[in-house]
Amino acid sequence: MKRALHFLLIIAVSLTISCKERDPGLRFAENTELSLYWHHTARLDKGRCLLLSFMSAKAQRDEFEFKFDYKIQGQEILIKLRETVSKGKCQHYSGPWDDECTSRGDILIPENEIPQGQYKFIVQVDDQKVISTLDIDAEKYTLQIPANDFLNSNITTVYPAPKNLILVQLVTWERKMRI
Repeated sequence: MKRALHFLLIIAVSLTISCKERDPGLRFAENTELSLYWHHTARLDKGRCLLLSFMSAKAQRDEFEFKFDYKIQGQEILIKLRETVSKGKCQHYSGPWDDECTSRGDILIPENEIPQGQYKFIVQVDDQKVISTLDIDAEKYTLQIPANDFLNSNITTVYPAPKNLILVQLVTWERKMRI
């Protein structure tokens, strides 16, 4: 009998220790609507790329940084929330926002990873998943997000940055460095 009680005690303690609470940032991310800002850009370090910036649609008193991973397989782009990092309480500003702020996370996808075509564009945070359509052609990128309660964007079409923009930035930067 004593052995059985010890065994049950060990199981109870190990279950209690192994059941850790989920990251509060992940719970925050799955309970809020995400708003997507996106555009095509050119950067010295990444070249021409697509910038996707996901923000919480509702302001909160705590700020989180969303960390996303993306995976491209064929004509499918999967963007998945990997983790959230607490940045603590929001800074206090005078005005209508008071001490509330929005959380965000950015992704840069190099242009050479997404050639022209139509893609299934999937955004996933735990069990929440929205499947949209991203059309990429030489003149414009178009994102069609179906009606849902989790992801929205006021931007449906973006235009690629000029191809010689990086060269212009590099030449300007090099000239400044010589002075």
